[in-house]
Amino acid sequence: MRRINRNQGQRGAELVEFAITLPFIALLLLIVGQVASAVSVQQVLSNAVREGARLAVVPGEYGQTSEVQNRVVAYAAANGITLAASAVTVNQNELVSPSGGACSATNPCLKASRVSVTYDYPLALLLGTNMQLGAAVEMRNFY
Repeated sequence: MRRINRNQGQRGAELVEFAITLPFIALLLLIVGQVASAVSVQQVLSNAVREGARLAVVPGEYGQTSEVQNRVVAYAAANGITLAASAVTVNQNELVSPSGGACSATNPCLKASRVSVTYDYPLALLLGTNMQLGAAVEMRNFY
């Protein structure tokens, strides 16, 4: 008499299950990688506008918006991101209330510089789709 092995049919089923789930696991890993890359780009953009804002608030840099834009573009380029100067907005005459309310005689506003950037991040998994990333920093002027 032949003995019937009950696990013999299970090996084939496990292989089929693995073949079915493998594409989903691979897609999940690709999506996680894409999100991690987008977070990295967002961090570089935040640091780039922070560098631009630091330059914008220094005495002697008032009205030098092109220098501020160039600093932001150069920082992004050094980290592998190509930005156009037109994507960088510089406002060195922003009024900011230190206590958060409206500006008045009892609550005088301070002058600040605001530097912001927008960037279209290409999503490789969704062909032809871009995700708009941006960052903005506001710092009090020293002039």
